[in-house]
Amino acid sequence: MEYVGKVTPSGETPRVDFLFSGEDYGKRLADCVHATWVPFPRDDFSPYLVCAGASWCATKFRHDPVRFWDRIPAVARPYFVRRVCITGPESCGKSTLARELAKQFGTVCCEEYARSFIELSRGNDLSALVAPEDYVLFARGHMHAEWALAGQARRGLMFTDTDVITTTVYLEALGESGAGTNSKSQAALDQQERDVQWLRQAATAHARSYDLYLLLDVDCPFQPDPQRALAHQRASLFATFQRALQQALDRAYSPETTPESLMGGIEGTIPLWYVPTSRPCPGGMPAGWMRPWRQAAPRVVVISGSAWPDRVQKAVRAVREAFPEVAEDGAS
Repeated sequence: MEYVGKVTPSGETPRVDFLFSGEDYGKRLADCVHATWVPFPRDDFSPYLVCAGASWCATKFRHDPVRFWDRIPAVARPYFVRRVCITGPESCGKSTLARELAKQFGTVCCEEYARSFIELSRGNDLSALVAPEDYVLFARGHMHAEWALAGQARRGLMFTDTDVITTTVYLEALGESGAGTNSKSQAALDQQERDVQWLRQAATAHARSYDLYLLLDVDCPFQPDPQRALAHQRASLFATFQRALQQALDRAYSPETTPESLMGGIEGTIPLWYVPTSRPCPGGMPAGWMRPWRQAAPRVVVISGSAWPDRVQKAVRAVREAFPEVAEDGAS
């Protein structure tokens, strides 16, 4: 199962050849992913799979992954980690808060991919963003970085600085303002529209990977930065973020939404929990979906306040309330 959810250089999802399981549903799950089922008697392994006085089994593990977190191989952790996305307009403290929360909860933080890319390859020059496809690169890079880092998460929790929705908002905002493009030809506009459509679909699909959103307000002082070009639009951008986030979650969690409709046209290009198949899966999961298919969208908590300690305290409280089973390291 190591390669489920990854893609080959050609963009194809590698097949699963064998599925080892001692659970009753093993045969049906193997059929679902077109694999050969290799059963083994659970009792034969119980002396080696004991945790907290009870025999370890996949069902118990899925119901309480935090309790068994240290026994989960790193390659499997991305499927079960709780993800907290910190998002919002520029200069509202996203990066600093993401790192602070990761420190307080003793886990990892996925930095914003676009910021590092622009700094290292474009010398912090926003005007060098001449191609709309740069934003698609940002989105793909961030999702793959987040996926890779999830294997290092501790206590079943990780934090990420921005998401694909953020990338979509900035592509549209910078395009409308004239920043980030040196050409207004029809070909360039057509390409931008195609990239916006791809990003919107990717944002909708990726929204299902987060368990909590912290949306940061702009009621704090603006800090100049070479990568910040929309200081005069912070208030309107906050409203745009609220709207874009709600729209993406509404689409992702619509009763009519299926894995096929989420992934159509983008499967194999982003690391999500989907293996194309037409066979129904056991355990209440739609065909091909490799994580629990939640019915309710994650909570969105607005973090406001001009004083930084207040922001941190509100964020910590929101994480505690969302994940009471996750222990902290030093959070007050």
